[in-house]
Amino acid sequence: MLFLDESNVASNILDIANERETLTEDQSKIVRILGMIWNVALCTLAIPIAIVLYYYLWIWQTINQNLRHRWAEYIG
Repeated sequence: MLFLDESNVASNILDIANERETLTEDQSKIVRILGMIWNVALCTLAIPIAIVLYYYLWIWQTINQNLRHRWAEYIG
């Protein structure tokens, strides 16, 4: 019921790990290069987006603060 019997437990984890196929050196290089390309692409997109969002929020906060000061002067 909870899958806790012996059929669901690996008897020897090292045997299971050794049965898996490993990447060749060329495949490993391709995966590493593609990973680096994806990281560079994501950083190239994420950093400008973060900067734009930061300044967007900073502008709205400045406008809000100026309006609060004017409102306080108007009331007081």
